[in-house]
This record gives sequence, C-alpha cells and structure tokens, in this order.
Amino acid sequence: MSHASTPVINPVDLTRDLIRIPSVTPADEGAMDVLERMLTALGFTCRRLAFGDPDGQGANARIENLYARRGTASPNLCFAGHTDVVPTGATEAWSSAPFGAEVKDGVLYGR
Repeated sequence: MSHASTPVINPVDLTRDLIRIPSVTPADEGAMDVLERMLTALGFTCRRLAFGDPDGQGANARIENLYARRGTASPNLCFAGHTDVVPTGATEAWSSAPFGAEVKDGVLYGR
C-alpha cells in the first residue's frame, strides 16, 4: 500500500469517538467496531477472539479481544489494551459528562 492511499486517522477524533461509547465492563457497546473499522481502513486484517463464558456474569462474562495484523512478515509488534471502563459512579460528581468527550480550554475530558 502506498503512502498516498493510506487514510489519515485523526487521533483526537478517534479518542473522542471512543470516549463517547459507554463501554462499561463487560459490555463493549461498539468500541471494538470503531477500532476494527479504523484498522481495516489502514490495511489490517482483523478478527475477534472471544474469552469467558457466554452465559457468565461479572469476572466470568464473555468478552472479546481484537486481533489485528498487517502483513505476514516477522518480527511482529503487538499492542495490548482494553476498551472497557468501570462504572462511572455518581455522575453529578463529574465536572464533565463521563462519556461526553468535551474539549474545554484545549483539554479533552472523558472516561
């Protein structure tokens, strides 16, 4: 893939898109979909890896990881992270909406 055809991803826009998703554990609520679309546009092959019990709750709940690979050459580079958050607690205690992704005075706020 040439550099001319590689899409440009704005990291602030991507971060805001992800913050706006209330992905409270174990519900992903589409966060993996956002990442998968972005990575696919960048030439990655993506697949989901499921872990946990489909009928489980709490620590045993089913979750998915996203495996994305670009090319087949070695060595490989792996990033590991998560897209879920713990519950917000009392939202009135927040100075900005937890999933609002607001920018105030040049600072991005969100969960």
